[in-house]
Amino acid sequence: MEVNERISLLVKTVYGNQSNAARALKVSRQRINAVVGGLKPGLDFYFQLSDNIEKLNLNWLMRGEGPMFVNWDDLTVIDNIVTNTPKDRMIERIINIWEAERKQWDNVTREHTEMLKEIKMNQQVLLDDRKKKAARKINL
Repeated sequence: MEVNERISLLVKTVYGNQSNAARALKVSRQRINAVVGGLKPGLDFYFQLSDNIEKLNLNWLMRGEGPMFVNWDDLTVIDNIVTNTPKDRMIERIINIWEAERKQWDNVTREHTEMLKEIKMNQQVLLDDRKKKAARKINL
């Protein structure tokens, strides 16, 4: 997932849409749209997000590593979202959080599966090499 995709997911998860994000971050909607569209954000944009979103994991945001939020299990993030969300949008926001977490787990699962395939392939190569060496010794 590229940084603009992570920012898009974060905006949807925390703010619901780009307009709400722009108001909360005190930036123009066009800037949010440009960053989500692929414009590389500057450090000031990362700091604005970090200052406005409690428990945001900057390592996830900038590199795609780890969970979106740190200390997720203390539910501070959900409390913050619940406090700042109109009741008619609450379920949608909670579903967005759940979907964001599911996407992260899907990515981890995919990476894990790829690593396992590579390990098995390397094991097979080593096994084949050992068989060839054993066959050469027998033929000598």
